[in-house]
Amino acid sequence: RKSHGGYVFTLGGSAISWQSKKHKRITRSSTEAELQTAADTVAEGKYICNILKDLKYTDHITEGPYTLFQDNQPAIDIQNGNASVKCTKYTDIDIQFLKDAVEHKEVKLEYIPTKDMVADALTKPATSQSLANLVKLL
Repeated sequence: RKSHGGYVFTLGGSAISWQSKKHKRITRSSTEAELQTAADTVAEGKYICNILKDLKYTDHITEGPYTLFQDNQPAIDIQNGNASVKCTKYTDIDIQFLKDAVEHKEVKLEYIPTKDMVADALTKPATSQSLANLVKLL
C-alpha cells in the first residue's frame, strides 16, 4: 500500500509552498514513508532558499538551517545518524540525501507532536475540529 506525504512551507506567516501526494514507492513502515516525504521536503526547501537568495529577499531568512518539523522520532534519529534501518536502495538514497543536508547545516530536524503537524491537514482524513485547529496553526 502506498502512503500519502505532504509539506507546507511558510514565510512571514503565510504558506508559500505546499504539496500533498501519494508516494511513488511502497514502503514497509511509517518511518520509511516519513523519510520519503522528508527527502521531498528538503529538496523543495533547497529550491525555495535558492530562489529567495537569487531575489535577494532576506527579510525573513535567518542565518543557518531552516527547521523541518517531523512527528516520527525514529525517522529523526535515522536522519541524525543516531539509528540504522534496513532499507531498500531508494530509501538509502533518501537517507543519505537527508543526512548530508543535516551535516551541512542546511536543515535542522525538530520533533513536533502529531496534533500540531500542519501538513497532516493535507494527508489525513480529519474531523472538522482537527481541521479548524490545523488552520489556526497555519
